[in-house]
Amino acid sequence: MRASYSLQKGAYILLNNKLKMCIPVKAFYFCAMFKKAALLAIFFCLFFTLRSLAGYYYDFNTRCQSAYQAYTSFKIAEANKLLEAELKDHPNNLIAIYLYSYDDVFTLLFRGDPAELKRRRNNLSIRMNVLDKGDKNSPWYAYTKATLYFHWAAINIRFNDMTTGANLFRKSYNNLKENQSKFPNFKQNDILLGVAEGMIGTIPNNYKWMVNLLGFKGSVKSGNTRIINYLNNTGSDAQLLKEEAIVYYCYFKSILYSEPKLAFEYLDANKIDVRNNYLLAFTKANIALNNNKSALAQNILNNLNKDNGYMEVPAFNFEMGQAALFSLDDDCIRYFNRFLNSTKNNYFIKETYQKMSQYYWVMGNKTKADEYKNYCLQYGSAITDGDKQALRYAKSSSYPDATLLKIHLLCDGGNYLKANTVISKYKKTDFLKEADQLEFTYRNAQIYNALGQKNLAIAFYEETVKTGAERTEHYAARAALELGNIYEDQGQKATAIKWYHTCMDMKNHDYENSLEQKAKAALNRLK
Repeated sequence: MRASYSLQKGAYILLNNKLKMCIPVKAFYFCAMFKKAALLAIFFCLFFTLRSLAGYYYDFNTRCQSAYQAYTSFKIAEANKLLEAELKDHPNNLIAIYLYSYDDVFTLLFRGDPAELKRRRNNLSIRMNVLDKGDKNSPWYAYTKATLYFHWAAINIRFNDMTTGANLFRKSYNNLKENQSKFPNFKQNDILLGVAEGMIGTIPNNYKWMVNLLGFKGSVKSGNTRIINYLNNTGSDAQLLKEEAIVYYCYFKSILYSEPKLAFEYLDANKIDVRNNYLLAFTKANIALNNNKSALAQNILNNLNKDNGYMEVPAFNFEMGQAALFSLDDDCIRYFNRFLNSTKNNYFIKETYQKMSQYYWVMGNKTKADEYKNYCLQYGSAITDGDKQALRYAKSSSYPDATLLKIHLLCDGGNYLKANTVISKYKKTDFLKEADQLEFTYRNAQIYNALGQKNLAIAFYEETVKTGAERTEHYAARAALELGNIYEDQGQKATAIKWYHTCMDMKNHDYENSLEQKAKAALNRLK
């Protein structure tokens, strides 16, 4: 007789802990020949029942690999069905329990529904209680626990619970370090430990005391090395968890190293599937938008597999809206409205209304611009950098110069030839405000840099730094960062380092933390 199990949120809970058997006693009286058969039946029943009650184990089998692939493709329901089948057949396989956490992390990170968070809040402790029963002599024991802590650290930070997020990150890091010490040849450990070390390496200097107090050690360089080592792994388990390793590698290159070109080269050279794998599609489109490649982002998002079974991702509509806005395409309004109608949280609401207001302002429709500017004041939170900047926009009694805003949007999308056509019709003195003159200078530098005219770009960037270093706009700090990038590309390491330090030395300006992180990452890269 099989023990009875019930599935609750990915964990099988043993309901009947006593072995119950019905032994057909009367059979012994029919014939002596049945004695042996009955004893054998009892033996096999005991054997298989005790086997089901035996120790837990880790088997990343074909079905579990398929579930992982489904999760990273955002086919959440399909993945869950695979794991239900796995636990029915192999109730002690802890890889299935571990993989269920990907449902939590992808659903909560990409949908951001507070009600969903409330429903899932206990999943971490439920699953961790089961994982605690695993074999401590297996490298998967600490790694699976570290992953769950890491997932929920990200989830809590996503929902602005920084204290809980930091505590869970510490637990994840400690498990990873212990696992690395006990099992130095366990390749999967390099994935999350690499991410953790990279994150530690970007922490601002004024928080280093806390890093040292907590015993954190790491740098962008060491983290990047770990990720690369994992991707270069050619062992039998080389494909396990590869999708997330690719995501981390791409963000290392694009954000921490400011080398998005290398991220795109990797994705293209390895023919990464961005049609069917939504996680990889989001990553490539997001990096494209953040690096002035709106046409590429549109192409990726337009070609997504639209079959049933994929989780709805509101962020895709936000990204499509951005890409259209950067081309001054009125489709942006349609996509932004789709995002607003599908998102379940207050993040990016103000930023969305700001972008809709900006579009109408550039198009000369002040009535609509005013309407969405007012919505920006009324709705959404001001937690993300984008939402904070949007709130400042909404609180201002005036609008930015329409011509400079048009150039700004075109540059953000990588439409530099169009931007150059617009800006070439003006000179600095056509703009009366100092802030506008500063932006005009910066935009000239940005356009010349993108079009390959480096000497002109350097001259305009240097003028931007000279005139804007003491102002609250971010243009001077960003110009210093770009000068560092130019000189680094030219092999002039000392000059590049000087400009990166110049960027970091500027304080009290917009996007200060973001720009300081990029400059610091560049300095780490040059060590």
